[in-house]
Amino acid sequence: MKILANITNTEIDTDRFSDGEDIRGFCRTHGLDGLELLPADGNMLGKIPADLVTGLHLSYYSCWVDFWNGDEEGILSEFGTRDEAARVFGGGRQAIIDLYRSQLDFAESIGAEYVVFHVSDVSIEETLSYKMRHGDEEVAEASLELINAALDGKPYSFRFLIENLWWPGFTMRSPGITRRMMEGIAFDKKGIMLDIGHLMHTNPHLKSQEEGVGFIRAVLDSHGDLCDYIKGVHLHQSLSGDYIRQLIASPPEIKGAYLDRLCEAYKHVLSIDTHRPFTGSGILGLIKQIDPEFLTYEFMSGSREELENYIESQNDALFDLRPATGLF
Repeated sequence: MKILANITNTEIDTDRFSDGEDIRGFCRTHGLDGLELLPADGNMLGKIPADLVTGLHLSYYSCWVDFWNGDEEGILSEFGTRDEAARVFGGGRQAIIDLYRSQLDFAESIGAEYVVFHVSDVSIEETLSYKMRHGDEEVAEASLELINAALDGKPYSFRFLIENLWWPGFTMRSPGITRRMMEGIAFDKKGIMLDIGHLMHTNPHLKSQEEGVGFIRAVLDSHGDLCDYIKGVHLHQSLSGDYIRQLIASPPEIKGAYLDRLCEAYKHVLSIDTHRPFTGSGILGLIKQIDPEFLTYEFMSGSREELENYIESQNDALFDLRPATGLF
């Protein structure tokens, strides 16, 4: 098992470090094997050493299925104009495929061991109201079209992992959808990046991390041998059920241009998906049960010091993994 931490190539993350050797030393100090990189712009690495990038989190669009399917009503409802939608996606369907192909090629070029793809679709309005226009099946089928078009039969050496979210698509709550995704991806080295925090968001009645562990175990039990596809875990937690219920009961009305509305909605997403360390009892046993190849600490932090505290808190909760992995 490799223990990693997430990072972006934005200045918010990279300005915490003086250079690549500082990043390397940070990983060594905190017992990390490497990093999972989410590229936010064209400068894919910046000061991040390529050999530290074990995983590449592919870019994602929150609301894209209507554009992919050419649903004019849905496009205008979300983006306001066709031109704004084309600007967001950089053109038409082919532009989306080309973006992912370029990132897959980049992952291969730096020797990444896995990539992660979000199977999800949610509009700004749906983010706040939880009244969804598309079901899991429709989002899954569109995702399979895009994934297979981007992979295009290339013999990449990395694992292609799909990540669960709590919006329509792949939520890890339906074994049927999970099986459809695994059978539908035309790539041998496919699998699942189980996001534990995202799975918890599908049950807004959870009151503690310990309840979260029990809930996740029940979901795994319902999947049976499909759990063999779980190759990685995004480890974090949020107990935001009260916030979710309040949001659904009284969704705010957001107006203005697309980007302004998106930024406003994202504030609510951050209040749902807080990405804090999972330190409750039972998390060690759960990780041992899953036994992933990649365990990625996926935290959101405001400073280097806060990130260090989060990582060390998570390390302490998984203390028994240290002798087994030899990482510490």
